[in-house]
Amino acid sequence: MQAPNQEEQEPELEEHQRTTISTLPLELQIEILSYLPFTSQISASILTTQWHHLLSQKPFLNSRYFSTPNPSKSIPRGIHRLLKPDETHPSFFGCSITRHGNIRRYFMLIRDPEPQVPIFTQNISTCQYLSDPLFSPVCLEDMELKEYMRTFKVHVEFNSVGLGDEAKGKKLGGEFTDLEGINWLRGKKLEDVKVKEMVWGVIDGLVKRVEEDVPQGRRYRLMFVIASFGVRVVVIVGKS
Repeated sequence: MQAPNQEEQEPELEEHQRTTISTLPLELQIEILSYLPFTSQISASILTTQWHHLLSQKPFLNSRYFSTPNPSKSIPRGIHRLLKPDETHPSFFGCSITRHGNIRRYFMLIRDPEPQVPIFTQNISTCQYLSDPLFSPVCLEDMELKEYMRTFKVHVEFNSVGLGDEAKGKKLGGEFTDLEGINWLRGKKLEDVKVKEMVWGVIDGLVKRVEEDVPQGRRYRLMFVIASFGVRVVVIVGKS
């Protein structure tokens, strides 16, 4: 017989009785995911197959692109947000590749303005957003975006941080190079190019140059940054 003052314990719920976001109706899950910032949507799409599927639904497709140009006009309406994952912090989309141009991984990097806060880096190699068109299909008739696409260029900057004396005599220090003479579009129209296809095309254009100028055994990273003229690619050469 239970003592009069002894509180009754709550019965422990069985596993099938517990409520988590994954057990909610799909409509509610979509509503919850819609409140996530873009960088958190990327993380969620990688976590589970179910969220990967939900974030592929039509309500989320348009949210992957900038809807209005920012005040500086450097980010046009309709370009994919992977190129600027976090609007409130310095952030970058990039990939790590071998000297011969093989992609090791794609990553998202977010730098906090506070120096004591560590840099956040996430491997996004399995993220479905890499297969999205670079430009939003529903914005292609926007006059401002059409003008941006008409003059779109890719500029490349080499940064030989960490190479020291090995970089002497190499043309790697802060040089800008247009890829106009290189078919980085790989025969496609700009409006049909996917995010990862842009990356592949840039690598194709760079690999010969890098094999000539980067010392044997080195790896390097590409950082893609939205610019008023198109995309600036920073090639960071580091130690193996």
